[in-house]
Order: sequence, then C-alpha cells, then structure tokens
Amino acid sequence: MNTRCQPGDLAIIAYDVPGCEDNIGRVVAASGPAAIDCTCHLTWLITPLTAEPYIVAIPATGGFCFMEPGEMLVEHPDDWMTPVDPDDLNEGFAEARMKGVPA
Repeated sequence: MNTRCQPGDLAIIAYDVPGCEDNIGRVVAASGPAAIDCTCHLTWLITPLTAEPYIVAIPATGGFCFMEPGEMLVEHPDDWMTPVDPDDLNEGFAEARMKGVPA
C-alpha cells in the first residue's frame, strides 16, 4: 500500500474538515499503525508539535473539541497531510508549501 506518510514522519496538515480549517499548515508527527476510518480514509494517529490546541471534529455529534499539545488521540487522513523533512522546517516553510511554492 502506498502512503504519503510513514510512522515517525513529520507532516503539514494540508486539508481538514469544515470547522477545523485552523489546523491547515500545522506541523504534526504521524505514528502508526495506519488504520481505515469510518469514511474509508487511510489514517495515522497524529500529535501536534506546536502549543496551540488542535481542533478536532466529532462526527457522531457534529461538534468539536480541542486536543491539547502532546495528546495523540486523533486520526488524520494520510492524503490530507504532506510529509516534510525536519531540516526543512524553517520560518515560512509551511506557508510556502501550502501555497505550492517549491521549498
């Protein structure tokens, strides 16, 4: 199975569901094993690497909650993330990558 991310990768959130758009551009660590969620997306457990709370949609209720830094309780689809080399994480890199500008 081909995936964009692998366990241990750092990735930039490239897409998220409506209501969670503030997560786009955030750097997260992906961990495995990969799983298939209820919408048939291949997902990874993610851990945000910045201090801001991470917005999480709750499909069963239609509501939202916040994941605190260091928590690893949410899955995020593989094809909604862009893996990144840790050496490339300098100021402005995430914004450039999200706009399609080569780093």
